[in-house]
Amino acid sequence: AALLSSPLMAQHAPLLSPVLPRPIAENEVTKQLSAESRLDATINIMCHVLQAKLGGCRTLLLIDDVQWMDSSSSQLLAALQQRIAPLLVVLAMRPSIRAGDEPPELGKVTKLTSTSKKTLEELERVDIEDLMKDYFCVMGRVDKSLSTEVRKRSGGNPFFAKGFLESMVEQDVIDTSQDGIRLGDGIRLAQIEFPSSVETLVTSRIDRLPVGDQLILKGG
Repeated sequence: AALLSSPLMAQHAPLLSPVLPRPIAENEVTKQLSAESRLDATINIMCHVLQAKLGGCRTLLLIDDVQWMDSSSSQLLAALQQRIAPLLVVLAMRPSIRAGDEPPELGKVTKLTSTSKKTLEELERVDIEDLMKDYFCVMGRVDKSLSTEVRKRSGGNPFFAKGFLESMVEQDVIDTSQDGIRLGDGIRLAQIEFPSSVETLVTSRIDRLPVGDQLILKGG
């Protein structure tokens, strides 16, 4: 109640529209804001709401795919680190971003003395076997040649490995009838139509989506 009745909320509530299920109509205050002032005010109101919501509780903030974070989001993250306490931030970043290419605000966050970094290595073949067992819900033996091929084509990336497994399921070439994972009778690795690249794998998955979902992705 105190949050909703605060003057700051009354004036700047429309700035929360991008993260609300329903937008709040602009008012005379927000209509007059310049682009820079609007960004600063949006970050301020979001921090204000989170401070009130969390009430000093210990909080874990997990953000994935940080390599795609834009400058505005990075500024919000930096502001949250300064104003929310206690707060533990966990950022997951793919290696597609090169050192020095991240937004300046994100660089400030990752270079704090309180920041520790951990590089997750590619999955080895035995890890791929565990992933395959989990995916197919089996406990038995995994054909070594099959797990080796999935490891090679996916580069040890679990997301891409699952994509290749889905491709094989669609081709009906996997046999799990005996609580193990092997190629079906009479099937050889050379006969399987693996996507030629990770890009082709992702594209093929998009092509299998309903037309409406495809249009949303293309529009984005």
